[in-house]
Amino acid sequence: TIDADGGPNGLQYSEVDMLLDNGLGGITIKNVLLETPTTEAITAIKNPNFNSYWVVSHKWNSNEFIAYEVSNAGINLTPIVSALGDAVNAPIGTIKISPDGTKLAMSTKINGELGLCDFNSSTGVVSNLIDLGVNAYGIEFSPNNKLLYSTNWTAKELSQWHIESNNQTDIVNSRLVITNGIINNRLAALQLATDGKIYLAREDQEYLDVIHQPNLIGLGCNYEFEAVNLNGKKSLLGLPPFIQ
Repeated sequence: TIDADGGPNGLQYSEVDMLLDNGLGGITIKNVLLETPTTEAITAIKNPNFNSYWVVSHKWNSNEFIAYEVSNAGINLTPIVSALGDAVNAPIGTIKISPDGTKLAMSTKINGELGLCDFNSSTGVVSNLIDLGVNAYGIEFSPNNKLLYSTNWTAKELSQWHIESNNQTDIVNSRLVITNGIINNRLAALQLATDGKIYLAREDQEYLDVIHQPNLIGLGCNYEFEAVNLNGKKSLLGLPPFIQ
């Protein structure tokens, strides 16, 4: 779990024993502090070589990513630390790892940064930061790992980036704004779902937007405004993050 706005509870973990309470599960360890303060960004990806996962976050007022390995033996309390770029002084943002575990993107809402990095899903190391030079909050990778999507809630834009080249100039120049000014409220979280589509939250709205074909370059990605009716409920800024 991650505290809000860089709060003192930082990054914590709990454990649930699913054998308890007739298979409904029970909490056996609760809210053990791993690191504080941290940003609100958290994600996870499977280690391809072991039966374990990396849980990745970022320290606040620091330039350090932290990756904790979680396995059936528990949590390795010594994180893999990767120091990259400038200190992150905004706690609000997002981290996402590409489905193949090779790329990591991070946004910070207030100081307007969107960074693209390499990620080693075998070692937990983050490297080779590319600054994309835009303000972003929501971020997500396409299922085929070739495209990156980001939302800018100040400009109310959804952008698509081609990231295959690993060249900063080419990636920056590839940016395409998908929404083209049709949005009148803040665009927020993006999340790739198990159906292969990317869902988009818009603040205080009774709908989610959808990118139906996120592997396709340009407007062929088939962005649909107000695609999912929330039946009178309202979206805020976040969506539940899944392990890709």
